[in-house]
Amino acid sequence: MVVEYNEGDTIPNMTFGDGDTLPAWRDSAGDIVDFSSGYTFALTCYKNGVSQFTKSTGITGAATNPNLTVNWASTGEVGDLDPGTYVVHVVATSSGETRSATVTLVVKDATR
Repeated sequence: MVVEYNEGDTIPNMTFGDGDTLPAWRDSAGDIVDFSSGYTFALTCYKNGVSQFTKSTGITGAATNPNLTVNWASTGEVGDLDPGTYVVHVVATSSGETRSATVTLVVKDATR
């Protein structure tokens, strides 16, 4: 799963939902996971194995499609990253159950 942003652009939310850039999170039966209650979320962005930032607020779960939305802050997160390729690891935890997804994030150089 790859998400691309252009350096300096307004950064849209990152959503996991069918028809969006990233697919909705589904369980083993193929049903959309209900993230509307009981889950906590955490996200870490890495470059070359080094954490660039972590996030545990502004991540919202839902029962329907899209079932997970990451609202980026205006500073200190994606908008502050230099051009390059990053790995974003998103974790949803509920009552000892952990679900995770890894997304490749590409920040494109605005001058190219």
